[in-house]
Amino acid sequence: MTSIRQFQGSAELSTWLYRLVVNACVDVARGRKPEVAVADRSRLEAFAGPGTPERDFEQTQTTNSVRSAVAALPPKFRIAVLLRYFEDFSYEQMAKALGCSMGTVASRLSRGHRLLAERLRSLAGTRL
Repeated sequence: MTSIRQFQGSAELSTWLYRLVVNACVDVARGRKPEVAVADRSRLEAFAGPGTPERDFEQTQTTNSVRSAVAALPPKFRIAVLLRYFEDFSYEQMAKALGCSMGTVASRLSRGHRLLAERLRSLAGTRL
């Protein structure tokens, strides 16, 4: 927040604030291995109905695998995936928050999808 004076008002304050958070997260990620911080568990489990203990265990394993795969993405792809799917940002909002073009946003999401698909290939036969 020490750089609030740099806010010029040409974008929404929320966009500027997201960019500050993104930069801070990237700075921290550069210094250590990323931790799993994808979404709170209740959001992911909201899609699963009540089931058997086996089903619950399978769901937990799947959730942990997805969290790990997202956490292992390089920061620029992870941030794009998180903003799109967990914050429900539009491409335009993402471009503003990340300080890049919508084409770059699309490219980062596409690459993030491919990396996630590679890492989660073993889950293809399980139900989410």
